[in-house]
Amino acid sequence: MKRRQFLAAAAGLGAAPLIGCSRKSGSTQPPGELRGGNFELGHRLARGDFPPPDETQRLPVLIVGAGIGGLSAAWWLDRAGQRDYRMLELETQPGGNSRWGENEVSPHPFGAHYLPLPPREAVWVRELLADLGAIEGDPQALRPRYDEALLCHAPQERLYIGGFWQEGLMPRLGVAAAEREQMARFQERINELKQTTDFLGRRAFALPLDLSSRDARWTALDSITMKEWLLGNGYTSPHLHWYVNYACRDDYGTDYGATSAWAGLHYFACRNGEAAHGAGDAVLTAPEGNGWMVKKLVERVGPRLTTGSAVFRLHQDRKAVTADVWLAAENRSVSFEAQQLIWAAPLFLLPRLADGLPVPLATAIGGLSYA
Repeated sequence: MKRRQFLAAAAGLGAAPLIGCSRKSGSTQPPGELRGGNFELGHRLARGDFPPPDETQRLPVLIVGAGIGGLSAAWWLDRAGQRDYRMLELETQPGGNSRWGENEVSPHPFGAHYLPLPPREAVWVRELLADLGAIEGDPQALRPRYDEALLCHAPQERLYIGGFWQEGLMPRLGVAAAEREQMARFQERINELKQTTDFLGRRAFALPLDLSSRDARWTALDSITMKEWLLGNGYTSPHLHWYVNYACRDDYGTDYGATSAWAGLHYFACRNGEAAHGAGDAVLTAPEGNGWMVKKLVERVGPRLTTGSAVFRLHQDRKAVTADVWLAAENRSVSFEAQQLIWAAPLFLLPRLADGLPVPLATAIGGLSYA
């Protein structure tokens, strides 16, 4: 008996006892639900129908947003000895894009589900990971040692192509030799870009982004699209184009024909982190995705975090920033007068909430688009 026949027969036998267990609805789809943001509070925020604040609380620092950005800011403040702050979050669950859910089977991510090994430029990301127990030993080592429970080794991803599964996301099965040659050439170019530096020693594409080279040779790539860059460099393989387009859509939410070549190349070339006991393409992950970081950071913030909080007005004078906030759990509005405000929520909200926002900042925010 051939292997395919054996597997088909075994599958039939295994399913036989379950014939009477089908769902009565007759639906072939598994149960599920649509998950999203707190649209009720969000719509109310858009309408702005909140009562005036009945109390003013004064504090040194107010953090708006409890995603990874806001939680990292809180971690930094605690590290610096500034523990007198409050954190506000619109949703009922902190985490932002790193929120997660849990069921009887397993925790599961709703959004961000892995962290690439941070390169050497990401000094503070490494410090954060070490503080959370993800890095064991010197966090600034060339190849740090990571917690094995978080280090995801290959195989990580598979692609179903031509009726078969293959390892990795770059198509290979049934791909013509000429296309495979282009794919190899593309990967060689990316490997070169990972090591390329300017006369100041800055990598062409670094992480954090601000540490990338400002040499015109590289910044000029922002004026063409990733698709144009591929074609201009002789990459015509349809399978390679599919792969690069997938990467741009996955990371930026835009087609590679609408993604700048600088951003597209940054996606591939900025990731050059290494581990003492893992491949360079390994990532840090957990069943709840990046939720493991959220859990640890939220534990440290503790009662200083208030969820279900909608900032509906911001005003700044010479002494402080005042945030008028609707506290859903208390069914009332409160003013927070802070000496410093850290805005870690979506930027597009600022022009709608802040009085007297500087024109250049408002203009820059107005030019942003969200996937």
